[in-house]
Amino acid sequence: MNGNPDDRLRRREVYEEELRAKPGSRWPNNKIRSIVAHLARLDAVDWLASSAQDGTPDRAGPGPGQQSNGEREVEDRVRPADQVSLIAEAMTTGTWPRITGELDRVTPHPTVVRGELAKHGWCDLLVGMIWTIELVNGPLNKLAEMPATLIKDAILTSSMQGGRPHVSEPVVDLVVGEVWRAFKATTFGGIPLLDLLTNEEALRALRILAVFICPEPSKHPEVRRYALKPLGEDVHHVLNEQTEARLAELFVEWLP
Repeated sequence: MNGNPDDRLRRREVYEEELRAKPGSRWPNNKIRSIVAHLARLDAVDWLASSAQDGTPDRAGPGPGQQSNGEREVEDRVRPADQVSLIAEAMTTGTWPRITGELDRVTPHPTVVRGELAKHGWCDLLVGMIWTIELVNGPLNKLAEMPATLIKDAILTSSMQGGRPHVSEPVVDLVVGEVWRAFKATTFGGIPLLDLLTNEEALRALRILAVFICPEPSKHPEVRRYALKPLGEDVHHVLNEQTEARLAELFVEWLP
């Protein structure tokens, strides 16, 4: 996920050169919006790479059952890059084979549905998960009490749903059921490294995943509002100041 830092630097330089070649405008064209969204992605990848290399963990705390005994407690460190990778793996490994195996049961157009889900279906699912976690007041084990309805609504009411006519409610029920079940198992019991994942960390990881997986964040308002903008406001400064300023100039989601 982190990629090569030299490659990222070269891509950033290409994007910056393209921006210099285009005149600025309060209502810029779609190409400029797309470039700035790609720069935001690079910021997130750079931040994840930095978090994996430096000596300061995103979260530190005693592991389950550890005793201090008057000595410094051993610290568990789960860096943001690991959080994102582990959650992504848990949500995809095993779930997609089960989903594809069941599509024939819920739709007469399984092949078409697979293609339509790629039209912002997965990032809408992540937006719905973000909505749901934002409602959790306390530890993530309260997710067990949260229904999947909010996630389903995020997909079915998305501004992108018009381009997915075959992604019906039964299809959404199937997809959300499998992925939400896997995520809940991961965040409180399935993977020991993530047992103590906080609400804030889960949201940050899902927001980064949504920005990464979205085919075009510059054309997806929900991803900008619920994933990209909060990353810009994150206390850990996932996006740099220049990118944040450009996003504020380009997209209505940043208007006061």
